[in-house]
Amino acid sequence: MDTKDILETLESIGIQTNAAPMGTGKAAEGQELVPDEVFAKETLDIVPNYGKFLGDLPGNHSRGGARLPKVAKVALLGDSGFFAAGSEKTASAFAVAAGGTVPTGEVTITQAKYTLKIDVTDELDTFSAYPEQLKTALQARVAASMSRTIEALIINADAETGATGNVNLNDAAPTAGTYYLNADHGIRELAINNSYTHDCGALDITDFTSIMAVVGDFAEDPAECMWLFNRASYLKAMALSDFADASKRGENSTVGGKAITSVFGSDVYISKDINKTEADGTISTTAGNNVKGQILYVWKPAIQFGFGKDLQVKFFDFGADGYQLHAWFYFGFGIYNKEAGGTDAAVAAGINITL
Repeated sequence: MDTKDILETLESIGIQTNAAPMGTGKAAEGQELVPDEVFAKETLDIVPNYGKFLGDLPGNHSRGGARLPKVAKVALLGDSGFFAAGSEKTASAFAVAAGGTVPTGEVTITQAKYTLKIDVTDELDTFSAYPEQLKTALQARVAASMSRTIEALIINADAETGATGNVNLNDAAPTAGTYYLNADHGIRELAINNSYTHDCGALDITDFTSIMAVVGDFAEDPAECMWLFNRASYLKAMALSDFADASKRGENSTVGGKAITSVFGSDVYISKDINKTEADGTISTTAGNNVKGQILYVWKPAIQFGFGKDLQVKFFDFGADGYQLHAWFYFGFGIYNKEAGGTDAAVAAGINITL
């Protein structure tokens, strides 16, 4: 699930779904897989790997092959508070005094279906350098697209379909079937719509601690939290003197080639699906309005998720026309948000970063 290549993208997800199938004469849609005197008889894996943070989240309820029901509820038990001061009882008869309670709550995981189809002409299947390896490669790319879709969904899920209000498209109605409409309350939507945000402006090191402050005691153990950057915001952070200057960073500087892999004890991940935004952290349909960076901070155990079954992949034969690959899976997630008596947000967004 960590490999991917040029056979990407389901529009904003992963693999193109235009009406016309892949073929031998279509540049960037199959032609390069047919050997000729110019191209080597190999397919090049040229795009960076997908699958950044999913494997590091502890809230997977499908470990060991377990299948989640369509709707699953994860029970939460809150903090019982402090013990009270006690003393020896000598003045009256023993009796059972009234006790307290422990707050409870739940995170709901509602699964949805995700599908993908790829058409391959019989000519491409016949004249491809390695037709069987092509099928294997397509399956690997489908798995990579699944990984990317899930992570992008956890970040961007917002089921708002109106002409305004979706954090991924704040001034137009999203296209029906877009992946982020298939679930609700992703990290960005929770942070932005509940004001779990910090306005960064010209990014400096104090903005990171201010973002951490939004999640309160969840940042008590930074190792349980993670930072999610897009590339532009990551590059901005790399240029800060606190990272570029080895004497301040306490280790090799970014100028010396050292990547930023953690900030204040929390791991750093870069996602291409955290886009540039407007000042409020939402995305405009007008590309020129999206010039601000964004950084997310998340308490990892807050994300609870699971699968209905493993990724399914089948090939359907259409005779002389070729074949079609069908892939589908069922997935759901929920994010803790102050249930069971909690008062701290589990997600935060640093918005309005000047790039």
